[in-house]
Amino acid sequence: MKGRQNGDQLRQALLRAKPGPGPDCPDDLTVFHAAAGLLSHAEQQAFERHLEGCLACRDRELETRKLLHFEQHRIPYRIDPQTGRIRRVSRIRLLLSALHPQALLRGLTDLAPKRLAIALAFLLVALLAWSLASPALARSPAVLAAAKQVPVVRWLLPASVREYLEASLLADRMGRLPLGGKEWQDLAARAEGHLKRALRMDPAYVDAHILLGDLYLDRSSVNPASPASRRYLDLAEAAYRRALIHDPQHIQARYGLAEVYATRGEFGKELEQYNAILRQDPNEHDARLFRGWVYLERGDYARAAEDFRELLKEDPTDWEAAWALGLARAFEGKPREALREVERLKPLNPGRARLLQHILRALEKAGRR
Repeated sequence: MKGRQNGDQLRQALLRAKPGPGPDCPDDLTVFHAAAGLLSHAEQQAFERHLEGCLACRDRELETRKLLHFEQHRIPYRIDPQTGRIRRVSRIRLLLSALHPQALLRGLTDLAPKRLAIALAFLLVALLAWSLASPALARSPAVLAAAKQVPVVRWLLPASVREYLEASLLADRMGRLPLGGKEWQDLAARAEGHLKRALRMDPAYVDAHILLGDLYLDRSSVNPASPASRRYLDLAEAAYRRALIHDPQHIQARYGLAEVYATRGEFGKELEQYNAILRQDPNEHDARLFRGWVYLERGDYARAAEDFRELLKEDPTDWEAAWALGLARAFEGKPREALREVERLKPLNPGRARLLQHILRALEKAGRR
């Protein structure tokens, strides 16, 4: 027992604040600068010489270092009332102590009646706002991402959003499987069922319409020559169009429609979708790039070159736009302009630069004949 008391006394002697500081000790700002590494080399050496004979300032510097570390890393801490030292507080313990009934009751009794009434009113307003806005909040990407990681969160979501989330999880699994396999087909059928149930509950659920269109588009590519493929393309088109009825500005739905028309070879309708996207957002990179390729494939080389030049103005290192512009110039019969794109491509993509050179030579030989 005596040994234990001696040990406690020794511990208290070591941990309690040392006497001081004295008249020769640096002020608190200097100690803070020393702990933060803000002193000059000469000032730091002088401070360390002072620490050799001053336990009080050594304690002050150590405690300041701890304080800076806890603040920087947002670690909960408290001041030990016995020793005056800074102590780390467990986050779980901190949370449990804050939620303890006695702590909550003490916090409520400390409030004046007027402040308590205001706090309760704010709480009721927050609960009412959550209940009214929950469908919109539940569909936000942040909430859906949290629900994917934490299954418990799913039970807080509306039923239609839960169905959409299940379909989204199945679609993620489909992306890791070979296209058209038995397991892939089974997952696709299950995802379709979830999305149809979500849309029966909420026909205006735009993201569900778009995911259903994506699903049909994927199923159409399993066997492109079959009648089933054409039927899935029709279903995908209908899903994207329903999404645009509820949100005419939804760019992803227009990209989906453009892909449907590209698969069918309806390039005029595909162009309409890219034009609509660019009217809505002239800086939409992919729409301008895809539109340029459609112009190129249809033989409208001047318009194709215009789109690719616009992309290169935004980003001179865009090798895809430089490659496409070189092709447009070559097919248009402007080899000198095409050679400029060869030079641009050499540092960006040497392989495409060599290929463009071969194409130019082949076109030159064909022209001589």
